[in-house]
Amino acid sequence: MRQLEKFKETLAALDDPMEAALYIDKMREAAGYFCKERYPDEVILESDGQFQDISTYGVKRYLESEIDKWEGVE
Repeated sequence: MRQLEKFKETLAALDDPMEAALYIDKMREAAGYFCKERYPDEVILESDGQFQDISTYGVKRYLESEIDKWEGVE
């Protein structure tokens, strides 16, 4: 199963907009960790090296990844 399928299932089950927003934030955080290890060019870092953001392509790469190969947002 790809991360995208899991993301869609989980998001569809959420009724509260705040829970959905938090889930999306956590998915982007997981995508950042995923890309930091595998696609560092997709990660935007602050001047002190801390994670700031991730590119749209980085999120895409994360969502295309297989869950059994990467443990992301649960």
